[in-house]
Amino acid sequence: MICGTLSYSAENNAKVKIAVMDFQSIGSDISKSEMGMAIAENLRTSLIDTNKFRVIERSALEKLFNEQKLQYSGAIDQDTAVKIGKIAGAERMVMGSVTKLGNTYTINVRFIDVATGEATKAKKVTGHSENQLPRMVDDIVLLLTDDAPSQQTRISEPRRVPDIQPASEK
Repeated sequence: MICGTLSYSAENNAKVKIAVMDFQSIGSDISKSEMGMAIAENLRTSLIDTNKFRVIERSALEKLFNEQKLQYSGAIDQDTAVKIGKIAGAERMVMGSVTKLGNTYTINVRFIDVATGEATKAKKVTGHSENQLPRMVDDIVLLLTDDAPSQQTRISEPRRVPDIQPASEK
């Protein structure tokens, strides 16, 4: 039993402690903050699922904002996020936005080093349907955890492969 506890503790300490802020919702049809909140929530879950991060719960962040008499929203600046990250004991803050321009959705994400206030990693993923947003979040996580090539990722509709007829039917 003690070995299991020590193993869990050592594994837990090796993970980067991060806090994910609610994302801004920007664009012609994105007037609700719920989309940014939903993207951030999906991102939190996907980051936890990688087993590479210790993610501070949204409710804990919201409590810190209330204690500091700040408004918790995706529209806060980087300096305020770093301040809250330090208070929360986070090593990294994750900030971002979801935008819609025309028929294109883009998720932008930045990792901020709490000690320096510097953006250490940034990625964006684009897609052409609101239905693609959950998959876009998963792609962002792959890019942020270096489990995929580092490049802008475009999500496109699945291609249809033409039916191939046997030679005897031609």
